[in-house]
Amino acid sequence: MMNSTNKLSVIIPLYNAGDDFRTCMESLITQTWTALEIIIINDGSTDNSVEIAKYYAENYPHVRLLHQANAGRIGGA
Repeated sequence: MMNSTNKLSVIIPLYNAGDDFRTCMESLITQTWTALEIIIINDGSTDNSVEIAKYYAENYPHVRLLHQANAGRIGGA
């Protein structure tokens, strides 16, 4: 069983997800778990996904944004 000292890391591979990504992030940031870390791995998005991800990384200290060149189907896995 997890207790409040355990950290939960959610890793999100991101590629051109736009509004679906925003919906995902809104759901995650409203969670009540206090030891939550969200890591977004941008896989070379060419739509507005990067701007959305930057917003969350800049406004929520438990969100980190990493970038990589597009890796195809395996993405940020």
